[in-house]
Amino acid sequence: MSSAGTITYEGQLLNDKFHGIGSFNFADGRCYVGPWRVGKMIHDGEMTWKDGSKYKGQFHRNMRHGDGTMTWPDQSQYRGQWSEGSQDGIGTWVDAAGKETKSTWKKGEPSDAKGGDKKKADGEQKVVDDAPSLNGLTSNGEVSVRLLREHVDPELLQRLS
Repeated sequence: MSSAGTITYEGQLLNDKFHGIGSFNFADGRCYVGPWRVGKMIHDGEMTWKDGSKYKGQFHRNMRHGDGTMTWPDQSQYRGQWSEGSQDGIGTWVDAAGKETKSTWKKGEPSDAKGGDKKKADGEQKVVDDAPSLNGLTSNGEVSVRLLREHVDPELLQRLS
């Protein structure tokens, strides 16, 4: 995890966009590790937050989408289906004491009224709008980039040097 205010990326690039496997540390302390496609988080990855919350599962276009598990600092947890960033479909809520409740969820809320102390993911549908590309970031010191050189266009490496 990066220190507050520091943006770092380590991984593969394609046309100045994160593409392939990489890790991105956001200025607010979040960290994503997993695959990227043309600057967007996709497939199986992991996002951690500064408060200790963690999501491990599928992403699609920078949103939690598919199967995944969100764990909060108190160890409460949602395991199940996600759609466009929210709990949506069949899922199991585990409260901080370990009690499990299986529910059907719709847009972040249990739709079958089983009650309990359930939490929405974090109020944001997208985990991030668009991950920045390298354009404009390397010259002003806002981002630190370490590239896996065997996967990077030689011309890009020359421009960054």
